[in-house]
Amino acid sequence: MSVKFVYAGIIFDTLAEAQAQVIVMEGWLENNPTYWIEVKEVSSNGAGGWAVPPVVLTDSEINNLDDTKMYQVASILAGQNLIGLTSGEVTSKVSEYKLNYAEAMKVTTIFRVDTTAPTEVPPRIDEQYLEIQTDIDMSSYL
Repeated sequence: MSVKFVYAGIIFDTLAEAQAQVIVMEGWLENNPTYWIEVKEVSSNGAGGWAVPPVVLTDSEINNLDDTKMYQVASILAGQNLIGLTSGEVTSKVSEYKLNYAEAMKVTTIFRVDTTAPTEVPPRIDEQYLEIQTDIDMSSYL
């Protein structure tokens, strides 16, 4: 039997390596919003519309928005695109979209996978994988 552990789409040889990745994921969720949101600074075009430059803000810029500027946001997973938002509204969307990302990445679960499991359809779940809770509580991201 060959066993691997999968966390957030990354395959590991040991459970300890997968658990260590949970700490990395927690840091990503707190500091790297460009994984789940694109933010651009916008300005009024004077005709009731918005001028949107092609420049996407970096993680650092998103984490330190300017209260005097307006922004456009796009959710990478949810498909939502909003324009003319204040920094406070963008911060709220960053938090909202982070939950979508965390849920999609299954941040609370490590999967133990038997890579030699039979390929019968449908596979017997008990032979193919087992869900293991992470050592770090990631439930606040769901």
